[in-house]
Amino acid sequence: MAGMDRSGGRELQTELEPELLRGVPLPVCLSGFAKHFVPPDPGMFNVDHADYELSRPTENYDEFLSHDWGTSRWLKLVSMLIIYNSRAAAAASLLASLACGVLQAFGVLAIEWWLLLLFLHLSFWIVLLFWQRLRSLLFKPPTIFLDRLCIAQHVEELKQKGILGLAGFLDRSRQLTILWSPRYFSRIWCTYEVATFLRDPGNQKPILVMPVKMALILFLFAVTEHIIMYWYWLAHDVAGTDSNLDLLTLFFGFAPALALVVPVVFYVGLGLMQDLKELPHQLANFSVQRAQCFCCSNGHTHPQTGATLPCDRELIFGMLKRWYGNPHGEADEHLRLFDRQVKQGLAPTVIRSLGRGWLPIRYKISMVCFSGVPGLSRAIVALAAGPPEGLAGIGGVVWRLRTFMEYSMPILLTFSWVQVSLFFLHYASLWTTSRLSRVVVSAVLWIPACIPLSVEWFSFQLCMINTSNESLLPVLPFLIGTGLHILLSRFSDGPAGQVQSVGDKLKAEPAFEEAALEVVVDEQSTADSISTFST
Repeated sequence: MAGMDRSGGRELQTELEPELLRGVPLPVCLSGFAKHFVPPDPGMFNVDHADYELSRPTENYDEFLSHDWGTSRWLKLVSMLIIYNSRAAAAASLLASLACGVLQAFGVLAIEWWLLLLFLHLSFWIVLLFWQRLRSLLFKPPTIFLDRLCIAQHVEELKQKGILGLAGFLDRSRQLTILWSPRYFSRIWCTYEVATFLRDPGNQKPILVMPVKMALILFLFAVTEHIIMYWYWLAHDVAGTDSNLDLLTLFFGFAPALALVVPVVFYVGLGLMQDLKELPHQLANFSVQRAQCFCCSNGHTHPQTGATLPCDRELIFGMLKRWYGNPHGEADEHLRLFDRQVKQGLAPTVIRSLGRGWLPIRYKISMVCFSGVPGLSRAIVALAAGPPEGLAGIGGVVWRLRTFMEYSMPILLTFSWVQVSLFFLHYASLWTTSRLSRVVVSAVLWIPACIPLSVEWFSFQLCMINTSNESLLPVLPFLIGTGLHILLSRFSDGPAGQVQSVGDKLKAEPAFEEAALEVVVDEQSTADSISTFST
């Protein structure tokens, strides 16, 4: 019947019974390579209560993990590894490199260079994969709300109380962590979670947004750069850099690594850039009225059982009216107010999460730049051996500075490589419209992308080779390269820059004026049924 309340008599709650408050340690969320993020099976009616037993009673949560069930668990795993483990992995790589360099310098550690270098690179990946489990041996791990484990799926009454009390879980969370995919803002329960966190601007809690495709690009860059750096230092050890001929030998010694791995990353990256560019458009065009839900997508009839499904849309819209409604306002004014709150309140958070460019600088440094850190162990050995005979005083200081720059330059180049590659990928993604064009473009694009790096590397190395050990001339290309990297990072107009432009534009618009761009809303698959899970 028209106008009939289809919410089934249910009502969303912000207060929870104490026995419903349960959280899981962060290592449990990551366990089994994020096995708990596998999309639910819509035909699974008897849920094993063992998953619920992984959670434990709690009063508060360190983080509320928000995600949609249609996104791959592997993308979510990579995102969480970068968020929670990348800094520890970078620190472990640095400490291991310094320790091994000191031990080698004092003759305590005698090991083949290729084997030591392999160990130092592997130390990064071991910590990246298992840091939270290692950390939990000494410290209490963070408590996380993950709907699948913290809401009782095996008892229907408890499950409904947990779903209806979702705001209560959010209110007890110190941070909202969003694993964003292009379909995230098209899901009604995801928007409800955002609404809960944004409803009180005066008491705003932190929100971290991690686009899952951005995490994948970072991960691929890190894998590629670790391979290239391992190959580079081996070639450096064999060829040396004592003459111009040695320099060419070194270049062509590690160039095959570039030709083997970079085109693969570019091929995948071209397919991912479009998703990253979608984020600012979604924020600019957000409309909760266009968000989809399982019940409405299936005509309020369960596709397997034929049972009538109550309407989650009406349920959530009713709560939004309580939070954003005006008794004397228009009928849908509360929905438009919430839309504007997302556009103006969430966009600055996204800017803080992403940084100015395409990738957050803290993740670029920890995931990619630290791939060159293992080479510092060689620098420690060289510095401990001292300058060549006849160099002392200022000459010895200059020699040490030159040695430090020689082993630091590859770290600087890794940062440059990411910046330049993303620049090329951004514009090349505008030309690629098919799988074949992606193959062709990626097979060719890596060559011009590597030219700026080659110029930077050769200019520095030629200065090193063709000047005396007491010359400071190599400082010039080193500082110029560093300055260019800073400028490139500062003026990169990635998604965050676009979001900032969107936010500035919205602030200048009259209230409730909608953006003109079209939002693409994915259809909900039956696999992410909220009748089984809450979001």
